[in-house]
Amino acid sequence: MNMKLLFLTITTLLISVSTTTIAQNWLRAEMYTIPVSVDNNLGTANLFWQVSLDSSVVTVDQGAGQADFAAAGSTGNASAPWIQIGIVYHFRLFKIDGDNRIPVDSIRVSGTDPLPNSAIGMNGFPLFVQYLGISQGNGDYQNKAHRRISKAMAKKSIISAAEIGAKYFRTMVSGFYSMSLNVWENDPDFYWKAMDEFIDELQANDIKLIPSMAWNLFQFPDYCAESITDFVTVPNSASYIKYKQFISDFVTRYKDSNVILFYEIGNEYNLHADLKHNTHPFTGQPYSGQFTTYQLADFQKRTADYIRSLDSKGMVSSGNALPRTAAYHLMLQPQFSPLDADWTPDNVDQFKEYIGILEEGVDIISGHMYNSDYDGNRRFGITDKNSAELLSYLEQASAEAGKLLFMGEFGDYDPMIQQDTTAQFTQNMFNKIVELNIPFSAPWIWDFYQYNTYEFTPFQIEQGFTDLIIEKYKEANVALGNDPVVIENPDTVKPLVVLTYPKGNTDFTTPTQLVHAVASDNSGSIDKVEFYVNGEVWYTDTEPPYQFDMNSDTLNIRTTEITAAAYDHSGNIANFMLEKYLVQTTGTITADPDTVTEFADNGSGTLVGTTTLSWTASGCENILLYVQMDGGDEALMTNASLNSSMTAPWIQPGHEYSFIIYSAYGDLNPVDMLSQVTVIGKLISSVEEIHETSNNIKLSNAPNPFNNSTVIYFDNSKLKNEDNVDLMIFDVLGRLIEKVKVDVNSNKIYFNANGYSSGIYYYMLQVDGRNFDSNSMVILK
Repeated sequence: MNMKLLFLTITTLLISVSTTTIAQNWLRAEMYTIPVSVDNNLGTANLFWQVSLDSSVVTVDQGAGQADFAAAGSTGNASAPWIQIGIVYHFRLFKIDGDNRIPVDSIRVSGTDPLPNSAIGMNGFPLFVQYLGISQGNGDYQNKAHRRISKAMAKKSIISAAEIGAKYFRTMVSGFYSMSLNVWENDPDFYWKAMDEFIDELQANDIKLIPSMAWNLFQFPDYCAESITDFVTVPNSASYIKYKQFISDFVTRYKDSNVILFYEIGNEYNLHADLKHNTHPFTGQPYSGQFTTYQLADFQKRTADYIRSLDSKGMVSSGNALPRTAAYHLMLQPQFSPLDADWTPDNVDQFKEYIGILEEGVDIISGHMYNSDYDGNRRFGITDKNSAELLSYLEQASAEAGKLLFMGEFGDYDPMIQQDTTAQFTQNMFNKIVELNIPFSAPWIWDFYQYNTYEFTPFQIEQGFTDLIIEKYKEANVALGNDPVVIENPDTVKPLVVLTYPKGNTDFTTPTQLVHAVASDNSGSIDKVEFYVNGEVWYTDTEPPYQFDMNSDTLNIRTTEITAAAYDHSGNIANFMLEKYLVQTTGTITADPDTVTEFADNGSGTLVGTTTLSWTASGCENILLYVQMDGGDEALMTNASLNSSMTAPWIQPGHEYSFIIYSAYGDLNPVDMLSQVTVIGKLISSVEEIHETSNNIKLSNAPNPFNNSTVIYFDNSKLKNEDNVDLMIFDVLGRLIEKVKVDVNSNKIYFNANGYSSGIYYYMLQVDGRNFDSNSMVILK
């Protein structure tokens, strides 16, 4: 027997043994949560069972105690057509051995609200994180300027979706990666306040929510420093426990809200099943993580059971994509098996069997389909790239499994909808969804600005860009039995507009500044968008993208107000004003020379040199010039015009001066540091320049800092009786404040600071008119 045959035999045996073991005694229900009928206020649960003995009993308990429900031999099935809203039914399976009833399995079934009409919703993947502020390239949820815009964009998306008849959104509620989980754990009040605002806006617009609990498979494992293997296969792993904690927080908070349509476990986890990961898809680092389809099915059942334990009326979907073209064969021979992956394409029966195994533990089967080779809508003899016929096979698989179907994503891939607005595949999907009366479906994706607030993505659906598809969307929802969108006459509904860029309370980034807005109207089109700068119309745009380049160099005042005004064809107007902006200021300062080497006595016994400062600036009204000596406090030197120069004739040897220019306006308060330059007074080191003895007199003082007085110590052994020695006191700008005669026969000077204010001061010994050591002291009043 060759190795491949041996492996397949062993694998088949293992699967057979596992299946046989499980099949000895089991009880299943087609659905765990049963939508009640609108006609008779009842729902039907279909149950199936098997035991190892010849006879069995199924009981039911709906709160009043057990009662026999059905009896059979080793296998059986029965229907319970009396499931009511809000009641949990506990079915138990017993095998009969003589007079003994031996419990072998049980299942809970709950009644939930009647299903609404089949309807096509929308993917709103980032809507919650837009309310949170972690979106569109911004990772700081405390960035108020970004959050104001991103929340406004999300609110516009919700309202405009309601205006085209959307009944629900599919949205990630735990964010995409670690940043959102950090907020959830470390600032929960902020997190849930943002979620409440999002939920309230959906409710206000009569839109329901399909919350995806962990869109990104790697999110919780990476957050807990574990692998996807731990997350999926180990129920007590840190990442799975953390995931359950989030589920509990969310479900407990919103289970009684009428906003929740049903819950979704994740997003496309099945595309990772049976594969070997060698590289992390987000970090690019080496990675090890794997799981089988069977392990994923167990994960989904375990998670769905947990969600239903928190919300007995809630239905649960997996969030899975369409199975890979070879999903069944990979399930039997994974990529990490000794024989590597089996990529043999599945036939229709294998396709359906795989779905039945994968989705066994959830109420609603999920599928995502695009017209790309990767997603494989061309299989089972289907050759037309734009065909939606594969949906028929997915619907058959759902029906055979006794479950509802959610077509959670679909859309045109190559070309994408922004590149070919006829989007024939999407149109064909709308038609097929209507033909098959698919309960739930959602195209990809509504108003999606993924990387920033001003660049749309090539596959988004948005008014003004994809009007044909929006009309087809509305027609499909009406064909499914939903009310048409009605525009009142006269139309008094204002348009929706958000000025999305630039963001508030920040400098303009370039002299030519992009100004961008998004706008829509319930009528289906916008007449025009006007852009106002400081109350004056600067630009008018009649087609999206609504934007223009503003020359900010012409704005010579401190603040600028930008407003976008959107007009519909009925004359209704909506405005969005940005917060006040600082016009961008720029400036440079130079020093000539920046190292001073020539010094002269300033007439007070102090050696000083000179540097010439020059600066130029723009975007503000004037300049403030500050100086900082030897890293000390900054001191204001002067305010000046934008282009000017001045000399500093007091640079002392052995000191470092930083000259700093700040932008300023009429109030003369520093706004932004524009530029700085460092000037160094070169040390005088030659013996001829200072004194025959030495310049090492070792100056120090104590206490330091001090209030009224201190003692300055020095080494007088280097001095002679005939030396003329003075103590020189300077302020932080190098200005001579006091000159005190020193007795060379003593090694200390008693210094009284009466009349001095708080600050840093410098002192130096001058011997026969030449400078020796210096030091600093701090006076605190």
